[in-house]
Amino acid sequence: MSLTTATAPPKPKEKVFTIRDLNRIQKETGKNFYLIKGKLIEVMPGSLHHGIIAQNTARILSHFIRENDLGFSVAAETGFKLPIPNTVIAPDFGFIAKERLPKDYSRKGYGDVMPDFIVEVKSPNDSLTKSLTKINLWLEAGVKLAWLINPETETITSFSQNEVVQYKGDEVISAEPILKKFRKKTSDFFK
Repeated sequence: MSLTTATAPPKPKEKVFTIRDLNRIQKETGKNFYLIKGKLIEVMPGSLHHGIIAQNTARILSHFIRENDLGFSVAAETGFKLPIPNTVIAPDFGFIAKERLPKDYSRKGYGDVMPDFIVEVKSPNDSLTKSLTKINLWLEAGVKLAWLINPETETITSFSQNEVVQYKGDEVISAEPILKKFRKKTSDFFK
């Protein structure tokens, strides 16, 4: 009696989507997607509470940025083409220092100048792992400071290339060294 070893059939190769595919599919379906390392991930709308927190955060930060003439704020869902192959994602808030944004930047298409600072507000539709994956992509792309705001725990976790710090309640958060002298109670972002 002889034994024959069976081998599993090879897995079908997963399609790697490109930015061109992303644009075509969004136009055809009317749905929004992120493109992360060649994989399409449908983006679901956030909850009302998510929107309130994201807008409140944008208002607080944008006011400081404008008052101090520091640069440009970008609204939620502004797409950025990361320097990671086939990757386009959008922060809930982003900041680009004025000296870094060329006057002749492209008015069409995704941003290719990485923000200096981004904020992600954890959506109730997303796992913490999914939110942290986006934070890590931003840091890998060269973003100097990233905040993850978690409305469920009313915490803000600040990530830089060499430090992770979590803030809550009346603890004062800063956006150093990107937004010099910016200080705010963590609880102010949840009002």
